[in-house]
Amino acid sequence: WHGRPRLSPVLWLCLLFVYIVAVLAIVGIQSPDVDGLLLRENDHEGLAIKMNYVRLPAICFGLALLPILLWTSVRYALHLTRFYAAFVAFNYIDDHLVLYDVIQYPDKPVIQLALFLRPFAIMALLWMAFELQFRIKNGY
Repeated sequence: WHGRPRLSPVLWLCLLFVYIVAVLAIVGIQSPDVDGLLLRENDHEGLAIKMNYVRLPAICFGLALLPILLWTSVRYALHLTRFYAAFVAFNYIDDHLVLYDVIQYPDKPVIQLALFLRPFAIMALLWMAFELQFRIKNGY
């Protein structure tokens, strides 16, 4: 217990918020209503869901690995947090600037809530990376 990292309550709240948004995204991707969209040919919503099935393993991997790294090595947790902040930001920019005309997400409330909260999750990940960098630099 003495070896646990000394992190601020803000970081833990940001981590909780990121987990909530990630679980919403996973629930939205795994929703049984969404599977029917995949059966249609050339459907824009089906393309969005297929693309998110590629993103799903990365999200699950990060959810499983981040708490372990926070407990064992804050330096590696910083690297993982930076990677996921860049990954989520890149996907957000890619969805809105490049794929905006091609992809339409389903109108399910869970999916729309996850999409609405995604910019806030990016900010939370950036805050986590900032705080971890600060703590490593100052030896906390």
